[in-house]
Amino acid sequence: EKEKMALAVTTMSGCALKWWRWWSPRHPGVSWNMFTIALLWRFKPEDRNILPVVDDEEEPDQKSSPLMEIDVC
Repeated sequence: EKEKMALAVTTMSGCALKWWRWWSPRHPGVSWNMFTIALLWRFKPEDRNILPVVDDEEEPDQKSSPLMEIDVC
């Protein structure tokens, strides 16, 4: 699982990489399954109805949070 995660992260760019930099410190030791669910939840909102809920944490409102490093994507 660690190899898959490392490969996935090295191929990220733009919004996905910014999301990863925000998300990964908040989810240390995450499994591949949890990572893929969170990634799909973030970037495939049309599939949220078939994805399990990852956790109660939601991303901050990117437009109103000056501390966010994520640009609105």
